[in-house]
Amino acid sequence: MSHLMISMRCVSHYISKGGHIVEEEDEETIVLITSVEKQKRSRYRYNIFLNELFAFSVHEDMLVKHRLLKGEYVNAARIEMIITEDEYHKAFMEALRFVGRRPRSRKEIEFKLAEKGYGEDAVSRTIQKLLEQKIIDDEQFAHMWTEHRLFSQKKGRRWVQQELQQKGLSKEHIQEALSNVDEEAEFQAAYDTAKKKWATIKGEPFERKHKLASFMLRRGYPSTMVNTVLKQVTGESLDELDMI
Repeated sequence: MSHLMISMRCVSHYISKGGHIVEEEDEETIVLITSVEKQKRSRYRYNIFLNELFAFSVHEDMLVKHRLLKGEYVNAARIEMIITEDEYHKAFMEALRFVGRRPRSRKEIEFKLAEKGYGEDAVSRTIQKLLEQKIIDDEQFAHMWTEHRLFSQKKGRRWVQQELQQKGLSKEHIQEALSNVDEEAEFQAAYDTAKKKWATIKGEPFERKHKLASFMLRRGYPSTMVNTVLKQVTGESLDELDMI
């Protein structure tokens, strides 16, 4: 259930008139804001009380924008509009915190917001604003992620391709990112990785070579590249080791 549905359920329950519950569809019902209280655990959120009962909470920005002050009167239609806008505001702030930790793909943000309980409309509006402000860009993300994983994390292109697919990147963005990789730099990264690993592997020479080949393949390096790297590091290729 989305945050909006929960909030509107609270409003429909707590708006009263003449001693009976007024459904949220009654847009002309006027109710009094009897109290506005700052939340103890959330620095920028406030609880709104209608007719002495808690109805919903809003961010400080919504409080100021819509003049939600004690003694003010509001109707159901206005309340619904405020709650809808507040949910979108919360979703956008949640997304900013999420991308603040590291760059994210569009799909990652959509999944995160849905997981947090935000409705489709709030998620859609949030994504649109992030795109308009160029906070997210799947094409740029694909290039950045590919470079980072290949050269900083020493992963192979197969590994990177699978990660990008899991993050919801399109085939076009993935192919473009991988096709723009400097092949010499990619090979050097693979060679450095293999050479470093080779020095740590114990056992008989034949066993060590098998372990190194398996290690490189698990990291997502193509078998052709592993063949060449293995030849330079150990003196034997995968074919000679009967690995493929």
